[in-house]
Amino acid sequence: YQDTVWEMVMSSPIKSDKKMRYSDLSMLVMRRVLEGASGVSFERYLDSVFYKPLGMENTCFNPAINLPKKTCAPTEMDNLWRHKKVEGYVHDQSAAVLGGVSGNAGLFSNVYDLAKLLLMVKNGGSQGDQTYFDQATVEYFTKRQQSDNRRGLGWDKADPGHGSSCSDRASALTYGHLGFTGICVWVDPKYDLIYIFLSNRTWPDAENKKLQQLNIRNRILDKVYESIHVWEKRESV
Repeated sequence: YQDTVWEMVMSSPIKSDKKMRYSDLSMLVMRRVLEGASGVSFERYLDSVFYKPLGMENTCFNPAINLPKKTCAPTEMDNLWRHKKVEGYVHDQSAAVLGGVSGNAGLFSNVYDLAKLLLMVKNGGSQGDQTYFDQATVEYFTKRQQSDNRRGLGWDKADPGHGSSCSDRASALTYGHLGFTGICVWVDPKYDLIYIFLSNRTWPDAENKKLQQLNIRNRILDKVYESIHVWEKRESV
């Protein structure tokens, strides 16, 4: 069945225009590219090259198998496809049929591990005495790629006044990520800021839109920036 899914991915038509479209296909392909280049599984490569060296002990795929179940909040009561409570297993359907391990979804973590990863990226690809990425690579992937949309490569960008989950007070350098289950992370190098918001907004079902409707993530981050600006004013005085 996984071979069938992969065949569907590879036979997907490619649009000839240059417009940006939201799609998971590139990240689905990325797993196969990485495994072909490294010669090891996606999980093993990420764990040995990034997560273990960074001290990320609670970051993995399929935590229902690899971690105590109580570490994962329930994601959804899936009455359409899996007909059970989804907990400790990926919510995304394409990643699920690929065994819960994919380039587009399936990775579980906590705020402490994510802070370590994001700090490394904010530092230009280095942490301690170890370099994971060249700084030029980080800068290239975290900048806007086209003038008509806000996206970086694999990263979202702050977009003041246009409905982003980031604060309108964020600097133009800010980059981050949003997940379907409501999580978001934002890194603002100008203010030395890392913001992590973890959520299972899809509980009990994916139609729960309260996070977006109430602008919870934006409003919290607004308060963070307000406190920074108050501190800056006091320092200038």
